[in-house]
Amino acid sequence: MNRFIIVLALLFGSAYSGKNFCKPLVDYTPRSDVELTRTICSTQIRKIVEQKTEAACLEVINMECDVIVVPECTTSVAKEMSMMDIPAIKVINLTQCEKKTEMKEHVKEVFECQNVTKTHCTTLWKLDDKGMKVWAGNEDDCKEVTWEECKPVNKTVPFPEPTMECSPLPVPYNDVDVMFGEVDLVQTECVAKPQQICKPVTVNKCGMATYTRITEVPEKVCKDIKILVPTQEEIHKQWCLFNEVDNIDFDAAVKKIIANQEN
Repeated sequence: MNRFIIVLALLFGSAYSGKNFCKPLVDYTPRSDVELTRTICSTQIRKIVEQKTEAACLEVINMECDVIVVPECTTSVAKEMSMMDIPAIKVINLTQCEKKTEMKEHVKEVFECQNVTKTHCTTLWKLDDKGMKVWAGNEDDCKEVTWEECKPVNKTVPFPEPTMECSPLPVPYNDVDVMFGEVDLVQTECVAKPQQICKPVTVNKCGMATYTRITEVPEKVCKDIKILVPTQEEIHKQWCLFNEVDNIDFDAAVKKIIANQEN
């Protein structure tokens, strides 16, 4: 704030014989508004939302079970026919034969011959109007000709024929025979039977949980605003009493008075 010094001077004539002096007076200017910046703050509640996942473990008792398989068997006996090869002497009938010769009648084909006489002539042939051969008679040279002519005929004649006289001939030989009997067959049938065996077992098991955590925290929020502040400037005045002097320098006189008063 600026300070103004205003001198209120009173001049006295010779009737005033005192010293020059000044008395300070304080005064103010008329009101004026000054724009100032103020920071205003308030507490606000801010909500913090967090997704949390946590694991937790606990020892629990479980029944641990296994399956064992036990065979259950039954035995039975069954009768069954059996067979066995054994050595045996057997007889087979062979045939024994002897060759003989017998005279038997057979029909055979034989040739019988006889003389045959025929006339042989030279034959004449000529062509007719159509160009075909036609008989034109014989030449005069015919004569008798005789020869032996044979023909096959069937005749029954005696003929030696071999025959076989056969008779049975029993011959023993070594062979095998079958002997039948009865045997006992033992059969065992089994069935798998499952059985459950359980025992308590302590197991550490864990699980996961997901939840939402909400936390409210105070938070200072500030902002700047403009305000108008009424103000005045101080005016420093001096009321001074001076002896009457021509052409007085009030500024120098006041400074002198004030300096003397402070000393």
